[in-house]
Amino acid sequence: MTIKTEQLLKDGGAPECVYHYRTAWRCAVLWVKGMAAKDIHKEMLPMYSEHCLSRQAVHNWVQKFSEGRTSIEDEHRVGWPVEIATPATLQSVEDIIRADRRVTIDAVATAIGCSHGQAYNIMHERLGFHKVCSHWMSRQLTPQHKSQRMGLSLQHLQHYQDEGDDMLSRIVTGDESWVHHYEPKTKRASMQCKHPTSPAHKKFKVTPSARKVMLTVFWDCQGILLTEFQQRDHTVTSASYCTILTKLCAAIRRK
Repeated sequence: MTIKTEQLLKDGGAPECVYHYRTAWRCAVLWVKGMAAKDIHKEMLPMYSEHCLSRQAVHNWVQKFSEGRTSIEDEHRVGWPVEIATPATLQSVEDIIRADRRVTIDAVATAIGCSHGQAYNIMHERLGFHKVCSHWMSRQLTPQHKSQRMGLSLQHLQHYQDEGDDMLSRIVTGDESWVHHYEPKTKRASMQCKHPTSPAHKKFKVTPSARKVMLTVFWDCQGILLTEFQQRDHTVTSASYCTILTKLCAAIRRK
């Protein structure tokens, strides 16, 4: 049986290993010349040294060429990895995510028929989607509220442009927050230096106290002006706010 060397170079995709390609091609050329497998290995060993095919690999190639093999490229076989991240699959996954931003990786894997790891790679590495927590807002602002805030901000900018830093001393800001009677330190606040030979430091979990009060704070550019704790069993009403604002005016005059 004979074989044409040009048939061995037909396009089958670029080989992964240059030496594997060269040694296999050399093996085919020597086989075409009629050399036996053991003689082919002896001929190639001084030329390629540690990159030479093993004797068994040469015998395998000779057997394949004798059976009619005309290519040295890898052939498709059962169990060959299937490329799941095709353009159609990527578009399908993107449509699933955009339809439901809270979809899980397992749900995507089931929808496209792949493993959890493949779905994770498509979502995070190929498409660049990552799950993040929503930014917490104190309340939802209406378009009217946003417009009012925009107008006040522009007024402040105009006053600052006209008056400079003197305008900042006239701004008073207030805020409210629930304050527990007892709040334990966080793990980060309790961090301490430890030597490798020192015993491990233990911190028992403690929950904040159930009792809490409402704290109202007002401050300006120089510091706190007024702190007011809401009395227990008292509802926050317009009258209570008027009382707090009266105390704030007195605090500003004493400044």
